[in-house]
Amino acid sequence: MNTSSVSPLNPATAADADQHLQAASPDHPAACAMAASPSPRRSPRRRQAGFTLVELTVVFLVIVVLTVLAVPRVQAIIIEGSTPSVAQEMQRAVNRIRAARAGSGVTPYSSVSVAELGAVLRNTSYTVSPAAPAAANAVQHALGSGQGTASVTVAAGTLVSAGDSFTVSFAEVDRAGCAPLMATLAASAEVVSSTPSGASSATVVKANGGTFSGGLAQSTCADRNTLAFTFR
Repeated sequence: MNTSSVSPLNPATAADADQHLQAASPDHPAACAMAASPSPRRSPRRRQAGFTLVELTVVFLVIVVLTVLAVPRVQAIIIEGSTPSVAQEMQRAVNRIRAARAGSGVTPYSSVSVAELGAVLRNTSYTVSPAAPAAANAVQHALGSGQGTASVTVAAGTLVSAGDSFTVSFAEVDRAGCAPLMATLAASAEVVSSTPSGASSATVVKANGGTFSGGLAQSTCADRNTLAFTFR
């Protein structure tokens, strides 16, 4: 019976096999180096910096809302701060008109005019037009509501006889300056009245010979007011 013969292993082949076995061993330097080296990974995509259109729109809307809410309050603060100087400048103008008309009889103010008032209010917080040396024909105050012409007018008044006094009127006075202006000028005015925008008649907060009512003055003030002061 024939038996299959096994050929002897080639020395070169045996050496190669031995090298492969050694390389596969976990203790072999090459195997250790391969295990230590990290496998290549795809780096995550970095998030791009910046804002989206939606985010920018939201920020813009927030700024708009805050601005709308803040503007009236800022305007009120400015008007409140301007009221003392507006009142003091008018008081000085009244005193100058009184001095110029002194000794002119019992009705010295029958011919008082805007030109006369404007002449004594130049170079103040009031806006007087046209510019000097032309005679003034329009005067505006700095307490306006921003919804109309903040004009200041003057006309002869009547306490006992026509022309024995004169009345200075402030149109479109903002709420923030309404009561403070009345309170300041009431010290020298004979009569003080307030007419809120849209009202059919004026409310007298100081009558001739009476006292000024601060509470009534405050309650009559609206967003837009016309204030009248009669001086003698």
